[in-house]
Amino acid sequence: MTGVALVAAGCGDDPEPETLPTFTGSPSASASDAKGAVEAAYRAYEDATEDMAASGNPDPAQLRPYATQERAQEDAENLAILFDQDFRIVGTTTIDVRSVTVTGEEAVVEACIDASKWITVKKGESPEPGETGQSPGLARVQLVQQDERWLVSKSTDAGTC
Repeated sequence: MTGVALVAAGCGDDPEPETLPTFTGSPSASASDAKGAVEAAYRAYEDATEDMAASGNPDPAQLRPYATQERAQEDAENLAILFDQDFRIVGTTTIDVRSVTVTGEEAVVEACIDASKWITVKKGESPEPGETGQSPGLARVQLVQQDERWLVSKSTDAGTC
């Protein structure tokens, strides 16, 4: 799922800004606090990805609270390809964070993503009984700290879980 970035699409006026996890990096902050903030930011990004898939609106602005400009744009473009071919993604993923490493203003999350219940279908259709999405896979996700927030900047497949 980390290869496609998505966020909740809204109608009408801009939605109220969401409170996002932050970490200031102050000397008094513990490593545990930093890891917690990174994990929360990563999970918010994945939630936004599912929301954007469900919305059918691949607007990179939906991901900007959770991802760098470049990452949000890339994810929205990838999703737009599916939507342009009348596909939609339904369902949810299960995320199992395996490790979080924070080094200064950079972080890496390794997570097992089970996308077996996050299924690509033709618009207006439902998954066939027993149909599944992708098998669980390990993702290595890089985050950077910008403006006191952690943002997803890159994701790579790192094998199986």
